[in-house]
Parts: sequence; structure tokens; C-alpha cells
Amino acid sequence: AAALDILNGEALSQQNEARHNLRALIDINAREAEGNEKDNEAAAASTRTTILIFLGVGVLLAIGMGLLLARIIGNPVRAMQAAAEKLALGDVNVSVDLDTKDELGALARAFRAMVEVIKDRAGLAQKIAAGDVTVEVKAKSEQDLLGKSFIQVVETLRKLVAEAETLAKAAVAGKLATRG
Repeated sequence: AAALDILNGEALSQQNEARHNLRALIDINAREAEGNEKDNEAAAASTRTTILIFLGVGVLLAIGMGLLLARIIGNPVRAMQAAAEKLALGDVNVSVDLDTKDELGALARAFRAMVEVIKDRAGLAQKIAAGDVTVEVKAKSEQDLLGKSFIQVVETLRKLVAEAETLAKAAVAGKLATRG
């Protein structure tokens, strides 16, 4: 009985002391957890703000790059469009000044070559319309329908001029029975 009293007395006091110490440890852990939670929430908010800033800057950069690329590509295309519209109206006095190493530059070079061919054909047509049938016309390729047609027109006009000269000489010579 004495042993039980000692055991219960000491055990209860040790048990109470252990509970007190355990409660103190739990309180310390809870305070540390609250502090860590606040630090983690602040870090999360800071990280969220940083991510949103980077996202906003990224979107603005993407929009800026898109506008820059649209301008870099759009301006030369609009210039070639304006030249093409002038050519479509018959105005051969156009120029395409773009000279880059990319696809737009290649398109501009092809466009300039086309403009030169059209100018050359327009000059030939003016000479022929003025009566000059001595012009030399050469087809640019086997598929050059306009060049081949100009060659035929010049040859036909030369034959007509020769025929007219023959009829005029015959008329002057009094050979009125000569027919074309």
C-alpha cells in the first residue's frame, strides 16, 4: 500500500510534470507553425505577384513583337500591293524598293523583273502604235504568250506595210489592176 501511495504520488506528479512539459512543447510547436504559416503565405503571395508580373511582361512583349513583325512584313507587302494596283490600271511607272535577303526580298525582286517586262512590252507597243515596225521583239521563254504575240503582230504589220508599198508602187506605175 505504501508503495502504491508512493507510486501514485510520484507518478502523478511526474505525470503532471510530463503533461505540463508536453503542453509547453505543443504550444511552442503551434507558435512556430503559425510563424511558418505566415512566412509561407507571404512567400506565396510574393511568388504569385512575381509570376503575374512576368506573365504581364511576357504578354506585352508578345504583343509588341507581333506588332513589330506585322509592321516589318505589312509595309513592304502594302507597297507591292500599291505597285500591283497601279500596274493593273496600266501605269508602268512603279518602283519596288525593297531589297532584303528574306522571302519578301525575293518576292520584290520577282516583282521588279515583272515590272521591267511590262515596261518593255509597253514601250514596244508604243513604238508599234507609232508605226515603227523595225522593233526587235524577243520572247522571254517558251511560255511568253505576250512576247510571241508581239512577234506575230510585228511580222503581220511588216507584211501589211510591204503589201501597201507594193500596191502604192503599182498605182504610181499605172498598174491599177494590181490587187493586195
